Amino acid sequence: MTSASGKLTSEHFKTWLKDVYFPNVGHSSVLLIDSWSGHCPNAVKEAAPPNKIVDVKIIPKGTTGKIQPLDAFGFRVWKNYVRRFEDSITLMNEDIELHKRNNIIKLQTL
Repeated sequence: MTSASGKLTSEHFKTWLKDVYFPNVGHSSVLLIDSWSGHCPNAVKEAAPPNKIVDVKIIPKGTTGKIQPLDAFGFRVWKNYVRRFEDSITLMNEDIELHKRNNIIKLQTL
């Protein structure tokens, strides 16, 4: 199931729980999620099979960029790269729309 906007929805999250998370964890597990409303504990309860116990822990709002390794060390580096690239495109007056998904994907292969 894909999203036309490219954004994650709570239905995508439930599908991931059912198809990926629960089949690959034991009887009891801990799931650490950020505070995005689509990651609500109710979605986890709705998707959980009756034989699985999951303890949901939520990262407090405003702390994601400080404690999630990919946000702190991966995405920040990537976003800085994209900003510099956008600045260069603007200065060179190139006709490239970086806000479009396909152009961003192409950027990753440069």
